[in-house]
Amino acid sequence: MNTDTLTLSTRPFEHPAMDYVFLRKEGIRLIEKMAGEVWTDFNAHDPGITILEQLCYAITDLGYRMAYDLPDLLAGEGMDPYQSLYSPATILSTQPVTLTDLRKLVLDVAGVKNAWIETLESPAPLYFHEGKKELRLETEGPEDGPQTLEPVSLKGLYRVLVETSGLVDNEGTQVEREVSRRLNAHRNLCEDFDEISILDHQDVTVLARIEVGPVEDAVEVLANIYERIAHYFSPVLPFKTLQDMLDAETPVDEIFEGPLLKHGFLDAQSLQNLKRRTVLYTSDLIREIMGVAGVRAVRQIRLKSGETIEAWSLALGAKQVPKLVFTADAIVLEKEGMITSLDYDRAQALYNDRLKRSTTFPELPLTARDFIPPAGKDREIDHYHAMQHQFPALYGIGEIGLPASATPERKAQAKQLKAYLLFFDQLLANYFSQLAQAKSLFSFYGAHQKTYFSQMIADPALGLEGIIRNSPEAHRTHLDEMVQKTAGNGASTQRKNRFLNHLMARFSEQFTDYSLILFGLMEGDAETSEEKLIQDKQTFLQQYPRISGARGTGFDALNPWGGQNVSGLEERIRLKLGIAAQTDEQFFLIEHILLRPMEGDLQQEIPLLSAVQSKDPYSLQLSFVFPTWPTRFAKPVFKQFVAQTIREETPAHLVPHVHWLDKADWTTMASVYQDWLEKRRRYLMGKLGV
Repeated sequence: MNTDTLTLSTRPFEHPAMDYVFLRKEGIRLIEKMAGEVWTDFNAHDPGITILEQLCYAITDLGYRMAYDLPDLLAGEGMDPYQSLYSPATILSTQPVTLTDLRKLVLDVAGVKNAWIETLESPAPLYFHEGKKELRLETEGPEDGPQTLEPVSLKGLYRVLVETSGLVDNEGTQVEREVSRRLNAHRNLCEDFDEISILDHQDVTVLARIEVGPVEDAVEVLANIYERIAHYFSPVLPFKTLQDMLDAETPVDEIFEGPLLKHGFLDAQSLQNLKRRTVLYTSDLIREIMGVAGVRAVRQIRLKSGETIEAWSLALGAKQVPKLVFTADAIVLEKEGMITSLDYDRAQALYNDRLKRSTTFPELPLTARDFIPPAGKDREIDHYHAMQHQFPALYGIGEIGLPASATPERKAQAKQLKAYLLFFDQLLANYFSQLAQAKSLFSFYGAHQKTYFSQMIADPALGLEGIIRNSPEAHRTHLDEMVQKTAGNGASTQRKNRFLNHLMARFSEQFTDYSLILFGLMEGDAETSEEKLIQDKQTFLQQYPRISGARGTGFDALNPWGGQNVSGLEERIRLKLGIAAQTDEQFFLIEHILLRPMEGDLQQEIPLLSAVQSKDPYSLQLSFVFPTWPTRFAKPVFKQFVAQTIREETPAHLVPHVHWLDKADWTTMASVYQDWLEKRRRYLMGKLGV
């Protein structure tokens, strides 16, 4: 029998504003305190108590609406309730930072079975001449002795080795292009990928005699053996859904650590344990085979690759990964000394099917990779039903009103009471409007700067025409002006800034230093300074997922530089400095590692660089180049603020340099730099065959 019934809860109210009895008692307490000498009748028949009761009832309605679920409070007016509330996948995930992050990114490419990213020293032989303060390539003049040259190893360069699955339509060259595109789009600042190689497959056949026990399907056992061997040769880490991670009780912050992948989530620790095999050992294979149900013993086992057959171990090529070759009669199953008859074609079909299912993963919908919050319901929170409707009919102020036979004095009394009650109704209507606008108060979208809101009591049934004498438009304007006067001159923009400060503090961000110098930079115009500060904070918060998660990411070298294709750090500093993209307030961020010598420089016989400050001007260094002629940029206080902001925002392992150029040098530098970027991009695209 279903015992579920709808009941009224006896628990205390969530908020005192929802407790009618408490509000009535509190109201009477205040009346006694303020008017106890002239008003002693607090019974229900007293009109004053009736007014108090209607006011308490209206307040409970406000308290009830305050207790709506957050999605309902944020919904309405066609707005996205979560526009200013980032989901975990949006705000907790970041661009790749570690080599494990980059490896995850490569594994997310269709056709990639496994990948390894290794640090690489300078590909070009680079030498530092201490006496002449020169950087040179391998070619040296006859006057230079070897004792004067010091080799230079650059930092921040990586070699990427990719193992393809061979189970998707992508060929090796297509996989290489997609891997290169993916890595360059998420490249760390002052780092580069010098080599991306697709590893060749080295065919390996396992020759073995295996004793099995009483099994129902020997073909199934053989397929299981091949599956275990293949997993040993080249282990695969499966992608998981969000629910899989939650079921494993993984903390949410750890689930979304690193880049957001299209195919799901990868366990970082398990991924680090997947090492690339350079040698295959038969002892390891015996352990794997013995783990198959039905196997009793491995009588004999050898490894064959080409013409080489090894009984103990088989070394793999430097840039090769093992590929298990399924050959009939290579693995023989025996039972009590008798060879078992097997359908090798069926065994291979089973093995291929399992291999495909264990190494290919579909792209997951967003619902399987992120928390999708519930949709909000538009509760029309600002809809206010005037409390004058709730009074008994004998008061003559509701929709029924007074009969035509009522005396002029009685009609005047009713109007007088309506006017008196209108003050309460207007205050409550404004409170309802303020609650309805909570979604805009805690939003970093929208051009208006209002933080106090009001609404008219627009109810024809109340007959307020003779009481509110202004036109609806004029009355609306009058209410707005009253609200703004209550806030005080300039208080609206200041209060909006305080709301934005609260939103920024949620991300441990602040514009304190910028706001302190902005007034002086705007030549003492406080209102304009506040308005620009609001705009800059809103823009910063709107782009926060990128400038937070990608603050250490460089630009995509395979796409034209500029526009949206700039480094995360450059974008973050631009917003921290309040620099608009369409103004002449521009700067360049130059990564020194991208200026390193490349293949075409190897024939250069003259020194690469002269009068260098250190033997390695390339590794983990970047330069910020600013023009000196824009108005703000010419002020010493702003230059000091620029240097301070760059020091604070640049990742700690990088060394920033700040340069200021006059108009002539800036124009030359900008032209040469952008031309070099485009030529470098074409060179890289040519290497990929695009």
